[in-house]
Amino acid sequence: MKKILKIVLALALAFSGIVVGQGKSVYASNENISAYPNVQSYQTTTGTFFLARESRIFVVENEKTIDNQALLDDVELLSSQLGTLLDKSPNIVIGDKTNVLENDIVIQLEELDELASHNQSYRIDIDDHITITAKDNIGIFYGVQTLIQLLKINDYTLLQGTILDWPDTNERSMHLDLARKYFSIDWIKDLIKEMSYLKMNSLQIHFSEREGYHLESNVLNNVD
Repeated sequence: MKKILKIVLALALAFSGIVVGQGKSVYASNENISAYPNVQSYQTTTGTFFLARESRIFVVENEKTIDNQALLDDVELLSSQLGTLLDKSPNIVIGDKTNVLENDIVIQLEELDELASHNQSYRIDIDDHITITAKDNIGIFYGVQTLIQLLKINDYTLLQGTILDWPDTNERSMHLDLARKYFSIDWIKDLIKEMSYLKMNSLQIHFSEREGYHLESNVLNNVD
């Protein structure tokens, strides 16, 4: 009998195409702007945001962010990713929102009425600074991935406006067959990183064939 190990990553695909409401068409304003998977809505206004070396990552302090180590891990990841673009990792600041500066990237956890019915959702507001808002850490993580993608493809410059995004399905998975082909641990780690960047959140690993490859395990004694 085939054995399938299903690993849920807490990272996250299958967002639908861009839908633009009353705001200007994204592609009419900048045909190169894109994220993968495409966001649900990007309503643009006038003006642009440019990521600068003095940009900071500002975490709005509230009851959801205090002692939230998982959120801080995501913020440190964002700082590291931005560091590859700027040759300098932005400083991380935690405090009251009134202390936000121009060019900052703001992270805040709070409920959003317009996204209340959507899991894993987030909003990105872009003006003289960027604000990523979500009701939970997962939404923040996916918002961070979208922001990184947009900054990379648009040379660190974004159209001002508002992005609303959520997945069309809660689980976006990939199946990897280790029973018939060998993949190194480093290759699998790179795959997981790439999946997280694409907002995929489930990896199914097929690792055992009853009459073929057998995996010895001291933890899962029933695997044969």
